[in-house]
Amino acid sequence: MLTRRMDETPPLDTLVVAGGDVDALLKQARSTADQVTTVVEGVMRVLGRSGDMKRPVSERVTLVEVLELTGPFETFAATVQAAARRLEAEGVSGLARVQFYATPGSSEVGAIITFAAPSQIMDHIRMISDWPEFKALLGVVKPVDVQLYGRLGEEALAWVRKMNVVSKTFERHVAGFVRSP
Repeated sequence: MLTRRMDETPPLDTLVVAGGDVDALLKQARSTADQVTTVVEGVMRVLGRSGDMKRPVSERVTLVEVLELTGPFETFAATVQAAARRLEAEGVSGLARVQFYATPGSSEVGAIITFAAPSQIMDHIRMISDWPEFKALLGVVKPVDVQLYGRLGEEALAWVRKMNVVSKTFERHVAGFVRSP
């Protein structure tokens, strides 16, 4: 408990901690603040509002992909919707955006995948590699072209280049921003 003399308003450095040590009180306050921060970050992750989204735009990595349909569009649509639902529910927190686009009658579809935390790309790849939704997706599409925007780690870059479809890489972010609705 903090106390002060009632006859004057003392400077902050003359506050006295009744029955205790100021350093111990500050240490306890910091510990409590750290615990609150941990709880808030956990709640944000559960709500899908990860702190990763607050990273600077310059740290994000976006993959823009063109995929050839190797099966019926309806099968692709059902498969990619299932995969996207699972990613939204269970994917790595640094996966900020997954969107697929198509033009009716076309044999190609497009994908935009953005990571707010590029360090999690390999975690993402390892996680989804065994998911039946992604095995099914790979059964109905084939990568044709990939463009990379942002800097990938060496392991992730080597993995993406194994597909032999990377046409452009733009590592250096020059300018930009992202607005949340």
